[in-house]
Amino acid sequence: MATLAEVFSSHYPQRGLLPAYDPLSSFPADSPYAMLDQLGGDLPSLLLEKNCRDYLAGQAIPRWEEGPAGPDRLPQLYLYYVRLGFLASGYVNQVGQPAVHHLPANIAVPLVQVCRLLDRPPILSYDGYAL
Repeated sequence: MATLAEVFSSHYPQRGLLPAYDPLSSFPADSPYAMLDQLGGDLPSLLLEKNCRDYLAGQAIPRWEEGPAGPDRLPQLYLYYVRLGFLASGYVNQVGQPAVHHLPANIAVPLVQVCRLLDRPPILSYDGYAL
């Protein structure tokens, strides 16, 4: 499995510091992870709802079952990471709601798992979603 540094070092010269491939913007429709696309798209409006945290905690978020991703699956693994990272960030930082100091297991467990596979800390970082 390629680390983030390896992905960046394998870029094409014309792409500068960008990765060698464009990131995925969605999962295939038949993927078990496609529900994360819908949840991610709904997140901005969900965060305006008082019961957002309860709703997110009640979602059956699929765990990454494929094990470490080879080069052909790495884009999906990164998209999985980004989707989970935004869910976690939205859950913790929901404006107008009391502070929380934990994530529900349905978000935390898959986030920690994917971050271990990507060899990164279990938090959404700028390089993880912007590059």
